[in-house]
Formats: sequence, structure tokens, C-alpha cells
Amino acid sequence: MSAFTAENPLKLYYFDLPGKGEPIRLACSYGNLPFSDIRVNGEQFQEMKSLGELPYGQLPVIEVAPGKFVGQSAAILRFVGKHTGLYPTDDHVTAAVIDSLLDQEVDMFTGLSVSRYRGRFGFETISEECLANVRKALNDEVLPKHLEFFENFLRKSHTGWLAGTAEPSIAEFMLVPRLQWLTTPGVHDGISTEILDAFPLLKGLIDRFLNLPQIKAYYSVHHGK
Repeated sequence: MSAFTAENPLKLYYFDLPGKGEPIRLACSYGNLPFSDIRVNGEQFQEMKSLGELPYGQLPVIEVAPGKFVGQSAAILRFVGKHTGLYPTDDHVTAAVIDSLLDQEVDMFTGLSVSRYRGRFGFETISEECLANVRKALNDEVLPKHLEFFENFLRKSHTGWLAGTAEPSIAEFMLVPRLQWLTTPGVHDGISTEILDAFPLLKGLIDRFLNLPQIKAYYSVHHGK
């Protein structure tokens, strides 16, 4: 049983946008884990950094006890999953498969992240021409290769969920919002918003996930914020 209650909720700190915070918000909501969705502005973010509350200098973080902060979105999702049944604590093979899916999500988006946040990764001097070439390679070769890995997991699944679980796992909670972000119009120059058209099972996964009653209930309140 979770130690978190309505009177003593888990505290999630992230910006007022979907980003890396949305998978955690959705997992908490789906799993009925009491949490405070604390949406941080730029000034508050800098204050948290100066106070040493961000272990890696970035958001999201969760506060699991007064003054005890945990960072990194995949680690946070595992923590939430263990409290909600979305990540197995007694099936180490399934847990390893879910872990591999989370790692694969990172692999898939590494090139896109570097091309978006060039200064963070030491590529601030990259030319616009070079960036355009990178995005073309991502769109035409790199991203489709990685998307096919996920598609193949769905082909082999007897349940329609990535890890073959009876219900969605934290793998879906991470991947679906990221795929929505990938295909949002006007966000990624050079990346087709129709890139998922070649992957019908992934598109079906997104639809199935978004039509879960708990997920629909979340968005009926938050309107996709």
C-alpha cells in the first residue's frame, strides 16, 4: 500500500506544459496515487536550483518526504509504478522488459533532443545547414528504425500492450505522450507530423491509451495542459 494520502500526497514539480512531466501526471492519475501537481515557473525553477533541490539541475522532480527530492523522469515513473501496480515488483523478467522499453525511448529521442537543445549538449555552433541535414536523417532513417522496434513489440504482444502486460505499464505512460510530442505540428522542423503513418500498431496504441477512462477523465479536467 502506498504511504501517500490525500493529506500527505506525493509532490511533483514540473513546468506548466506536458513535456517530461505528463507521463508522471498520467501514471499518478491512472493509478489513483495522491499527488500534488506543482507547476513551476521560471523564477521558481531558478530558486529550486539555488536551494539545491534539483539533483540534476532540471525538472521533473518528486518530493517523497520533506526535503527529499528524486529526479529523472524514468526513475520517477518506476517509483510511481511500484506504488500503483504499473511496474511489477515480483516479476523481474517483465520489469526488465519494461526497463528496456524505457531505455529504447531514450535511444530513439537522443538525436532529436540534441538537435533541439544544442547548447545543453555542446553543439551550439552547429550550422543551420547541418541541423537541416540532421533532421532529414532523423526523419528518413533514424526515427523510423526505432519506431519499428516498438511496432515489433506490439506485433508480438498478446494483450496489445508493449510489455505484454494485462494493463498498460509505465512503458505506455512514457511512450504515448512522447509520440504525441513527436507529431505535434510546428514543433520539430524537418520531422513529418505523419511519421507514424507507417506504424499502424503504434497509432492504435496511442488511441487505445487515450481512450482509457482514467486518461479521458484526466484530460477532461486538464484539457491537454
